[in-house]
Amino acid sequence: MISLIWNSALFAQAEQHSEPPAEQSEAAATAEPAEVLGNALSQLESFTDGLNSFSAEFIQSVYDVQGRLEETSNGVLYLSKPNLLHWKYTEPFPQLIVADGAKVWSHDIDLEQITVRDQSAAQTQSPLTLLTDPDRLFQSFTLRNLGVADDIAWLEMLPRDDRSEETGISSNDFARIVVGLRDGELLVMALEDTLGQSTEIQFSNGLRNSEVDRSLFVFSPPPGVDVLEG
Repeated sequence: MISLIWNSALFAQAEQHSEPPAEQSEAAATAEPAEVLGNALSQLESFTDGLNSFSAEFIQSVYDVQGRLEETSNGVLYLSKPNLLHWKYTEPFPQLIVADGAKVWSHDIDLEQITVRDQSAAQTQSPLTLLTDPDRLFQSFTLRNLGVADDIAWLEMLPRDDRSEETGISSNDFARIVVGLRDGELLVMALEDTLGQSTEIQFSNGLRNSEVDRSLFVFSPPPGVDVLEG
């Protein structure tokens, strides 16, 4: 699960906000024209413009290649410009991921084990952290409005073939991202990896540019917990 979040193997084909990602193609085909009911690209541009921080609760659902639900978890996230992330799972298994600008710390609380690795550009520029860097976001993806379904405007994001280390996106990370927005609010991010596994994340109680406690992006290993270099 940790590798999915940080290495961008996340966020699969999203359908109507709560249904399995495998059904997204049918929903997109029947969605009303984006220019009539809402433009997801314009909403994303509005959301990312001047974005310095974002926090939300989330529900994450992981599906196998046949679209069967494998795992559901929930938690809370805090994102801050430029590349700071606090991602905390609360159920069913408590885990914490903290990116502090130099290192990425992954703490499996039940196993009492911590993995730490350098926060290189390629590791840090997941779709989530790219939200605070819209120039790099739009350099890294080809974007296309899919239309509106269930009052949500859907946007497809395809990694560009010419992406490089400058964009911070690896060609092996994922095949497709779908983003769902309503009234400029980010509701869903879903992505399909190159093997066909997909993950959908639904956001709730999102706050844009609210004051975030900077201590959330500082991680100190608890005494007695093993720290492994990842």
